[in-house]
Formats: sequence, C-alpha cells, structure tokens
Amino acid sequence: MLSFPRSVCLLLATLLCSYLPAGEAEGKPDMPQNLIVTPQGPSIMIMKWSRPSSAEVDHYFVYVEGEDLKDTTIAEYYIWEGLEGCTTYTFGVKTVSSSGSESDPTVADGRTDVSYPPEPQDLHVMNYTYDTVTLAWRKPATQCDIENYRVTCQEEGSQPAETVVNETTVEVSQLTPETLYTFSVYASTSEGEGPAASISQTTTTARPPEGKPDMPQNLEVMPEGPSMMLMMWSKPSSIEVDCYYFVYVEGEDLNATTFDEYYIWEGLEDCTNYTFGVKTVSSGESDPAVADGETNVGYPPEPQDLHVMNYTYDTVTLAWRKPATQCDIENYRVICQEEGSQPAETVVNETTVEVSQLTPETLYTFSVYASTSEGEGPAASISQTTTTAAGPPQNLVAEGINSTAMKVSWSEPNLPPSYYLLTDYHNNIDVRIFGLQFMIVELEPCMTLDITVSSYYEDIEKKFPATTRGKTTVGVPPEPQNCSVDVADNYITVNWEKPKTTCKIETYIVNWTMKKLWGSGEEESNGIETRGLSHTENNPPPYHRYTFEIAASVEGIVGDAISCSGTTLETNAGPPVLVSLVSEEQGEVRVTWEPPAEENGNITHYGIYLNDADDYVKEVSEEVRTTTVTLEACVSVDISVAARNGAVKNDGWGERSEAKHVTPAGDVLPEQMDCLQHGPDLLACWLPYSTDCPVSQYNLEWEGHVLWSPGATDSNSTTLGWSRDEICYNIPSIPYTKYTVSLNVGINAGKPITCSSTTPMAAPGPPTLEKLQVENFTISVTWKEPLEKNGIISNYRVEWTDWNGRVDSQVTDKNTFSYQIMENSCGGEVDVTVSAKTTDFDEFGERSPPESVLLVNSISNLTCETTEPGEVALNWELQELNCPVDLYNVTWSFTSLWSEDKGSGWESVEASVSSATLESLPPYSVISVAVHVINTGQAAMCITTTQEEASSAPTKLQQIAKDIHSVAVEWSLPEFPRGKLSGWYLYWTSVIGHFVGEQVTESPEELVIEIGNLEPSEAYYVHVMAVNGAGRGEEAVIEVATEYVP
Repeated sequence: MLSFPRSVCLLLATLLCSYLPAGEAEGKPDMPQNLIVTPQGPSIMIMKWSRPSSAEVDHYFVYVEGEDLKDTTIAEYYIWEGLEGCTTYTFGVKTVSSSGSESDPTVADGRTDVSYPPEPQDLHVMNYTYDTVTLAWRKPATQCDIENYRVTCQEEGSQPAETVVNETTVEVSQLTPETLYTFSVYASTSEGEGPAASISQTTTTARPPEGKPDMPQNLEVMPEGPSMMLMMWSKPSSIEVDCYYFVYVEGEDLNATTFDEYYIWEGLEDCTNYTFGVKTVSSGESDPAVADGETNVGYPPEPQDLHVMNYTYDTVTLAWRKPATQCDIENYRVICQEEGSQPAETVVNETTVEVSQLTPETLYTFSVYASTSEGEGPAASISQTTTTAAGPPQNLVAEGINSTAMKVSWSEPNLPPSYYLLTDYHNNIDVRIFGLQFMIVELEPCMTLDITVSSYYEDIEKKFPATTRGKTTVGVPPEPQNCSVDVADNYITVNWEKPKTTCKIETYIVNWTMKKLWGSGEEESNGIETRGLSHTENNPPPYHRYTFEIAASVEGIVGDAISCSGTTLETNAGPPVLVSLVSEEQGEVRVTWEPPAEENGNITHYGIYLNDADDYVKEVSEEVRTTTVTLEACVSVDISVAARNGAVKNDGWGERSEAKHVTPAGDVLPEQMDCLQHGPDLLACWLPYSTDCPVSQYNLEWEGHVLWSPGATDSNSTTLGWSRDEICYNIPSIPYTKYTVSLNVGINAGKPITCSSTTPMAAPGPPTLEKLQVENFTISVTWKEPLEKNGIISNYRVEWTDWNGRVDSQVTDKNTFSYQIMENSCGGEVDVTVSAKTTDFDEFGERSPPESVLLVNSISNLTCETTEPGEVALNWELQELNCPVDLYNVTWSFTSLWSEDKGSGWESVEASVSSATLESLPPYSVISVAVHVINTGQAAMCITTTQEEASSAPTKLQQIAKDIHSVAVEWSLPEFPRGKLSGWYLYWTSVIGHFVGEQVTESPEELVIEIGNLEPSEAYYVHVMAVNGAGRGEEAVIEVATEYVP
C-alpha cells in the first residue's frame, strides 16, 4: 500500500538534492547538481549549482518555466533580474556538452521578496455629485499583499487632503460644486509605498444641469452564481415619460440597453470584482450610477505547470502553480497510480509534494486536483518512472577542514555497493574506498574540488555517482594592492588590484569617509560591497577629501584593508548671503554679507557687483565680511556679492547673491523750494531730490526785514532730518515782514536754493497808555503807538467803561495820540483802554492794559491822635464838597510793641460827621488807620502809637540766698509789660508792716538784687514792681528771712 507524508518541502531558498543515475540516456551528459535558488530582492533571484561528474561540460542552459526567459552561461551560477515581487518561479538548468547534447533539467522553485507595489489598476470614478466623488480601483498587478491605500484629493492651488483606507473604494465628501479635483491613490506593501494612479473629476452644480436626466437611483449589484451578476435600480423620480437604460461594465467590452430596472450579466470570471454602471437615457444621457460587485466562487480550472522536480528509486517530488482563477484555493488532492493498481491519494495545501515509498523502475501517473469552497475542479496529470534500487551514495558532503585538507563523507544507498570510487578529474584524484569517508590532503587554500563518489556494484558492473563540491578554508585575505584615486569633474573613482592569494575573491568591501574641506568640516561615511576592482561615486560633493579603505572578502571573511585618498574638484560657490546695504556718507554704501552656504571649495575673494555688470566693482579677500563702495550719490543701483574659489569655470567666480536695491545717500539739493503763506506764518516746502536718497541734514535759514519798523530784522536757522515725503517747515513769522529763505544740505554746505515772501499785516499790539489825568469831571487820555505795529497804522480807538457799566468809545486817525473824556457826574471808577488798527487788517488789535480813575469824592487831611489810654481820635475833611458821600468806612490794624500780638478792626461812620474815636485799643501798639468813602478803593491813611499802661507784676519772685544781715531775691519779667520797661522799684517792710527800705534800678535786664543791713534771724516782706512809661506797675510780694543766729 502506498503512503504519502504530510510534510511538504517549501522550496524557498532551500537546497534540493537530486540524484539521477549516470548515463541514464545514451550520449546525454549528467544534469547539474545541488541547485539552490536564493532571492536577492524584490526582482532578483540567484541560481547556484554544482558541476556534474561528467568530464566534458561546454556550458549550461538556464531558463524559467512558464516565462519567456532563457540564457546560457559557463559559470555555475546565474542571476535573473526584472522578476515580479512576491512571485514563485520554477528555475531550471541543463548541462550542454561540446557536441550540443543537453542533460535532463535540474529544477527548483524560488519566491522573490516583497517589492514596492506598482500603481493601483483601473482607477475610476464610480459616482460623483456636487459635493462627493466615489472612487474605485483594483489591486496593483503584484502578488505581494497590500497593507493599505493612501488617497489624496487636491484642488488646484490648494494643499492636498489625504486619507488611508484598506478597501479598494472610497467616498470623498465635503467638496465644492463645479470644481476640478485631482485624486491620487498609492498602494503600500511591507516594503513601502509605490507610485500613484491619478484621475481628475469635476463636481457637478448644486442642481443637475437643465436638460440632463437624473441618474438611476438605488443601484444594487448582487451575484447570481460564479459567473453571473444581477443589477437592480429604481427609476429616477424626475423622469415622467418613458426612457431606457444603458448598462455597462467598466474596463470590459460589455454594454447593453434595457427598458427594465434590472439586468443580468453572464459569462463573468469567478471571484472577480467588477464595476457596473447604468445611465438614464431620455432626451440625453444622465450621469452614471455605479456600484462594485464580486462574482461568487466557482469550480477552479486545473493546476498550472505540473512538473517533476526530483525523483529517485522510491520517491517523486512534484510541483505546480495555482490555477488561473481569482478564487482562493482551499487545498489540492494528489493521486498516484501504478498501471493496473488502485490509486492512492493525499490532500495538501501547498503547491509541492513528495510522494514516497514507491517501487523502483516503475511508471507512475500523478494527478493533481484543486478545490475551492464551491468544489473540486479538473486534474492536471504527469507520468514518471522511478530509478533502480541500486543507487548513488546518500548525503554526500565535502567539507574543508582547514586551508589544505578536505573531508568527504556520505551514507549508504538503499542497496549497499561493493565499494565506492572517489574521483576528481580536474585534480587527478581517483581512489577506491570501502568506508564512508575519505580525507584529501595537500590542497591549496580556497581550493574547490568537484568530487564524485560512485557506488559500484560488481554483480551488475554498474556505478551510480553522486556529486558534490567542497572547498578548503581560507584565513584572513591579504589586502588588495595598488590603491589609487582618479578625480574628474563629475566623479571620483578608486581603483585597486587583486590581492596575492589563490582564493577566489567573492567581494570587496569598500568603505569611505568624506570630509568637507569647507564650512564646518562635517564628515560622512558610507560603504558598498562590489565584485569589481574599482568603484565610482558619480556627482560627488565638491572639495571633499575622500579616504577609501578596500578589503577583500572570501566566504564572509574580511581581510586587511588598503587605504588611499583623493580630493574632489572645487566647483563654483553658491550665493553668499547678502545681509544688508547701508547707505553712509556722500555716496558710500556699506555692504555686509555672510559666506555662502555652499562654499564648494576654498574661498579666496569676494566681489561686489553692480546691476548686471560682468565685472565686479570691488574685490576683497576671503576674511572680509563687510566693506564700503563709493558710488554716485542718489543714483539707485542693485548690488550683489559673489564668492571666488579654485573652480575652473568662470575663473572661480560663483553664483551671485540675491541683489538688493539701494540708493547711495548724498547731500544733493532739492530742485526747488516754495515759500507759502500759512496763516500768519511762512511755510517753506520742498521735495527731496530722490525718495531713495537721504541727505545728512537740511540747513534752513531765513532773514526777515520788518517793514513797519525800519532797521528791525527777524533772522534764525534750523537743521532738519531727511524724509522721503515732502517737508514743510513752519517759520514763526512777524506780520508785514519780507522774508528770504535759503536751503542747503550737508555740513559743508554749498550754494543754496532760495525763495521769498512777505507776510500779511496783522492786528497791531496794544498802544502804550500813559497815566490818566482827571480835572473835575474830565479825564485826559494820552498814548504812544504800539511797540508791535504789525503793519501800517490807520486808526486808534479809545474805549471807556464807567461805574454803571456803560461803555463808550471814540476812533481817531493814525496821527492823533490823545483824547478827553467828558463826564457830567461822579460816583465811581472809570476804566480806559486804547487799541490800534492796520490798513490791511479789518479788526482792531489788542487793547492796552486798562487804566482806571475814580470820579468820586475822597478823604483829605486825615489826622490820628492818642488822647487817652486805649483810645485814638480821628479827624478828616472831604476833597470835593459838591460830591456827596453815603458813608465812611474806617479800618485799622495794630502791632504790639511789647508782645507778638497783632489784630485789626473796622467800623462805619455816618456821612454827616468827619471824626471818630477808636476805643479799647491795646496799650503801647502801633495803630494803622485807613478812612475811605464807601464802595471806593481810595483811602486816606494815618499811623500812631497808643499810650503805655501800668505793667503787670513780675513773675517767679523767689529768695535765692541769705546771711545774718542780708538776703538775695530773683524774679522774671512780667507777663504783660504794657509798655517799654525802664527799670525796677523794690521796697521791703517788717512783717508787721513797718517800712524798712527801698531801691530803684534803671536796668530792666537786672533781675537779681541783694538787700543788706538787715537784722539777723528776722523776717521781712519784699515788694517788686516793673517801671515803664506809665510809671510803676503791679507789685509782686515775697516773705524772706535772714540767717538765724541763736
């Protein structure tokens, strides 16, 4: 009974050993051995195999099954490029002899790595309205799994919006009506994002265009089987008359018309997503309603490319590709049948299987069926005859023990042979062996041996070879030789020679550092692995020091490195950074810059350029970052800066900086100045010579000749700063004055520009009013002309206001300087002013300060007399007896001559009397008295001093000393002296009142006195009084006593 193993060989980068008997077909060379297929990226696969045991190999024929890919090679490897990512291929190789005979193929499967995906397929608009667009697409043409899709939407001139989805459809909403949008869809695998598929669509108006029917509504798509799809929709509500529908499948040559609201599509592919559309057709076609739908799972077709990968006397290994269907395959059923016997079967999930426990030298037929969830499809079949039971050694291995020895070992075949033959035709090795291993010695390092070990059966006189390849080990490879660097405009190449070794150098490890020889001197490192003897870096950065280190690699062992260096050529520098242009004195412009970001070499100079000139206007050395250039003042230019290095092109001059515009400052006069009237003042106005050309300063001077005051002038000057706008300076002016104004610029001013103008007349200042003279009721007014006439005086005006508020005036001519005011009564004050007027000014000017006179009676012959203590007698007379009064006001004030006291008082006196007595006044005080007629400011005054009065008693009287015949007393000044103190009067009595003695002192400062000639042990009364102009004052009394005598 045949049995099938459950394990399956997944032939991805694994070694499949195939042993076929030598000389199975007469004249056929042996097939290549030990085929290995290894991925090297998403589109590259490497085939490696061993040379067959036959001595004659002319070349090899390589191919890819099922693809139009084939080639020949003399090497034992081949590199396929341009393959699709994530795809399993079957690769084959045949030996070709010099006669052209081909061996049977050795085949192996391999799968390429994950790649960047191509663009999504069949991107289309499923539906769109005034504010939404629905997109759909198919998976990119790749076998790799798609992780997601990035969808961008962009309106022209705006930033794109994006979203990430996992499905192959998306609705983009919140769009603007009647706007063109571009949509891009990018697919991503685990390797990264691929290129975009793009499409544009304009949204509709907010309402459908007139005359265009509405699209069908509520479109639904549903499968009716593995190859049928049913479309159903609703009639649009706006269609009132009969219509028909146009149905189609996007991307397919499928369309039809119908009057029904449904349609059935037949003959579609299973498990395939389609986009279906329908349009309303009446007077015209509507926009399409679209929807996606996927057909159901169907029965699969037969597996593709069924073939035998390997076979022995008791095993056959089969491989195939998935059937041509989009449906998922659930499993494969494999049947093995020997002619005339019952078939055996197994079920696998992969596309390869090894059928074992077969009979040697027997023909078997193999059938493979694929199954989906719907069921099993038809079979693909192939036949193969197993080999004889006798066979080659198994598990043949040749292993380099060291650099000079190799161990070859194997295991017995199913039928043990008589002995083994070990041969290597290239190295003349031919040994008969009865064991299962053999040591080959005296070899060279890295020496490769193609070893054949054959099982030899004496009874049938046949041998069955197995072939392998071995290689001695290698130590650290020596360094490559003769390293050199070539430099050109657009590349730098490092060259070297192979190291002195018999080992085959697999690759060279090339590492290098690039040190920037300008700027901050950054370093970068990089490296590659190459099989050649040179490496070129195209378009290297300029003026970088490259240091290369090259080491040989043999079987992953990297040897010592050789080093060599070279410097890339300088290229023209980038633009410097023009920081600022500052206009300085008289056409000088200070230019300040920073070095270019891309110096690209060793900067030696900087050049300053004007406008588009080919030659610089100034050159400075590389360490300079600011300089001045002298240009024509007020002539605008564009200035740029360029750097110079050792580049060949343009004599080393690099790209110019961005130009900046400047107008060199200079002291250039305005073209003209205007003198304008600005009210009473003069306004000098001018425009700058150039709005971009400042001057250091404006110097404005003016001189005015006062036309109303011969010889008087008004001169002044000022300096002003520059402004790009019109400058107007207000000159404070004197009326009716001819001014000449001059303007120049700068410190060393040259010839100025001038203008002239005469200011208008103005109202004159006040005339000078002299003191008024009054006689009876006539007031005589005189004046002088104003100090500030401000023009030609034409008239004067006298104005007066009497005590009743009545106002009157009189105008005189310019030559009259006096006037008499006639009043017919008295009774108060009269205020008088004078003003003047010029010929060209309608109004009179400022009035003179008013002068006042009283037309009232006044006091005369006022006298003050002190007749009694505390009293002052007043007497007076009226000046005008014919001018009666109503009442007199008497006011007085006093200042004490013996204290700090001050005070005042007043009283009214009837008009019928002309005297008064002031009473209760303080003694010995200065009295100031004023008498005036009521309601007038004029008064008569007199001053007198009140009489002295007796002083109060001295204070603080005390005995301060005594002896048997005398005592001493002391006192302080009286609290109220009431006059000017002239001395002291003292007397003393016995205690019973008898007068004893007295003493007078004339010194008011003497406040201590000693009394003598007294009796011992006696008491006395001492009396002290102050003396002033009124005599002795009040007394102070104290009892005193002499010293007691026992």
